[in-house]
Amino acid sequence: HTSLLGQDHGFNSIQECYKTAARHIFALEKGLSSDIEMNAMFPETKKYTLISNSDAHSATAQRIGREATVLSLEEPTYEKIFDAIKLRSKDFVGTIEVPPEYGKYHLSGHRYCGISEQPSRLSNGFCAKCGRKLTLGVLQRILNISSLSNPSSLVTVQRSWKLLPLFELLSATYSTETAFNFSEKLYGAFGNEFNILLNVDLESLLKVVNEKVTNLIMKNRSGEITIIPGFDNTYGKIVVDSSSKEGVKSKGLIDIFGVT
Repeated sequence: HTSLLGQDHGFNSIQECYKTAARHIFALEKGLSSDIEMNAMFPETKKYTLISNSDAHSATAQRIGREATVLSLEEPTYEKIFDAIKLRSKDFVGTIEVPPEYGKYHLSGHRYCGISEQPSRLSNGFCAKCGRKLTLGVLQRILNISSLSNPSSLVTVQRSWKLLPLFELLSATYSTETAFNFSEKLYGAFGNEFNILLNVDLESLLKVVNEKVTNLIMKNRSGEITIIPGFDNTYGKIVVDSSSKEGVKSKGLIDIFGVT
């Protein structure tokens, strides 16, 4: 929303913004409210490596590390990290991302009226309740400036895996204190969060936490968690009850360390 191609900056391409300096750019950070597939709607982005990074300015510590760029390096030196990203070599594996629907600017909307709007080429950009201008969502912005007539035909050139952060996933069902306690037990048993969410098998999880928590983790891994999309500086809402018809499902994951 507030990036190079966002609503308020007035640029419709990387070349338009950086002009002759654009030739020095080889990677783009995609932002929380979009994913690799959405970025692929811009033909211009195909020549760049798309990376994902977490913000470090959140008040909630659990949000540090919720997105990551995955590299396969025996020795993670600056030069090798730089080359893997620049050349998009075999050492560049892909990205781990939060589903874009969870982002604060995925759909257009007006948070004060609780109005969100699904993207449309006919969007007039105004709140249906109060008539004020909507905050333009990333998905609508992409639709507005994309030159592709059939985005669904695109083939993604980079691997990506989507998952909701562990603490926020558990908080959708449990109190903050209980979610924290379950998280600590899992960290103590299995180490880092990506390992918990992507790799630890069902039987191992059940030895540490209850069946309900285990099922949440497995559903997150397979893309069975529903999200009511975020809009106008409001995060998306995680809906654990699969009978809800309000949201959209996050996209499926596979075991990242099993990729060949």
